[in-house]
Amino acid sequence: MIRCGGWGAWALLAGVGCSLDYGVKGRDEGPKGPSPENRDVDTGTVETDAPTVDSSVEDTGAQDGTDEATTPDEPVDSGPDEPVDSGTPDEPVEDPPLVACAAGAYGAPVGCAMDVGPGRLFLWGDEHVTFEEYRPSSERFWGSALTWLADSGRLSVEDLTGSSVVPDVAGRLGLAMGGPGAGDIVIVDLWRGTTGADISAWLAEGRAVMVMAIGFGASECTYLTAVTSGLPLQYDCAAEPWGPVGTFADHPIATGLAAADAPFVNGRAVVADEPATAGAVAFIP
Repeated sequence: MIRCGGWGAWALLAGVGCSLDYGVKGRDEGPKGPSPENRDVDTGTVETDAPTVDSSVEDTGAQDGTDEATTPDEPVDSGPDEPVDSGTPDEPVEDPPLVACAAGAYGAPVGCAMDVGPGRLFLWGDEHVTFEEYRPSSERFWGSALTWLADSGRLSVEDLTGSSVVPDVAGRLGLAMGGPGAGDIVIVDLWRGTTGADISAWLAEGRAVMVMAIGFGASECTYLTAVTSGLPLQYDCAAEPWGPVGTFADHPIATGLAAADAPFVNGRAVVADEPATAGAVAFIP
């Protein structure tokens, strides 16, 4: 399924409760029949051989089977409460089917993500999400991206972008900032000399890697192509999307985001060796 247009926040949800008055009356309301205390009594003298009964003694039921006892309402014993079978509560919730990382009716994909062996790879077509001027909206993007990258117990981040937003958001998620070569998650833009061999090695070690494109000129795209050519996701020099994001795919990274949360300015499209195995995150027409 594809979601277009608006995006929500990744912030915490709050719920409210309510109660309903079904207006059920107690069973004792309404007119009642006569009781031993108010039924008419003949005050005349009646000769009888029956023994005199002390009226101060409480009537506890039928006497010799000649009179039916009146007793308070007793709760009905319906047996022990039986558990209600509502299905298996611990069944895992599956992610929605991936939208293929391929150009189509929604335009060109500018972000795609996939598992690569024991690692994870997320290619995003622009670096503006790291710029301070787009905070705080961009923090929602980073919250979603880092949550997906941290899956399978990754607990630390190595940020090679020099941004302030990545360590701030990582700290709120409980992720530690790792030193050089020590992060389970590596965030890199391709300004800083990272090679395709570096990225492949990180993936083989089980790390999660997010790569961001740089620039818009022909020389920058030549460099991007050289770095990512050996990866299952690459940058496409034939497409020159200016932004902003027009459509978000049904992907965990995109959940709850709006276009303002993922700033995109004159970046690159992303392509996949096998589009069906990689999930698109966002498109630009």
